[in-house]
Amino acid sequence: MNKSKFLCVLFVCIFAISAFADLAAKQAEQKKVWQYIQGLDAKIIAARDKNQTDKVIELKDLKRMAMIRVKDLKIEIAKEEGDVISSAPIIESQEKVVVKEVVLTEASKRTPGFLAKAGFGGGGLMVLGGFVKPHESFDVLVDAGLAMGNQYSVMILDVAARVWMDERFAGLGLTYANYSETVTDIPGLSGNIEKGGKIGAEVFGGLMLQKDMTAQVGYNTALGLVACVGYKF
Repeated sequence: MNKSKFLCVLFVCIFAISAFADLAAKQAEQKKVWQYIQGLDAKIIAARDKNQTDKVIELKDLKRMAMIRVKDLKIEIAKEEGDVISSAPIIESQEKVVVKEVVLTEASKRTPGFLAKAGFGGGGLMVLGGFVKPHESFDVLVDAGLAMGNQYSVMILDVAARVWMDERFAGLGLTYANYSETVTDIPGLSGNIEKGGKIGAEVFGGLMLQKDMTAQVGYNTALGLVACVGYKF
């Protein structure tokens, strides 16, 4: 083998070794970044449980930057392996795994329990008791109680579902309200509310005040404007 051929072979070997080492380094970095993202997910959940809104925002910013780095690494690794792969589907599939893991972990932290509510509804002071049953993406709530107005009372039975969005929630429900007397001037309702039972629909929203304690406001076609604080035992 003459000198020029030897140098050519040597150059090819050095290039191959360098490319392999660079590929291995990027694959190792990609693994570390995913471990870092999983750690951030755990910290985000812990911060949400402690109602640390600023901390949640800061951790989400760090996760977003880490996801950008993962996307860049996927593109670089695919190019070095010689694959013609679109980066978008790859990063999307990885993100789905992480997001699903977070949702399931959060759902597992929401436990069933008895629920007590106190507030305003049906034109009077309202006290309700019931229970909450969490599912993977929403909660089911069943309440029963009484509202006391000026020389009248309202017997209440309520079934609702709420969906969480970080520390806030929104929901829909159905209510049976039985008025002991014909009443008027119920905030949110016009005209006379006849004595007896009526069925109404409700829409509401609220937020977590602290662990197991919530506040919500809404509108109910049987009770008018409704506002209450709830606590889960």
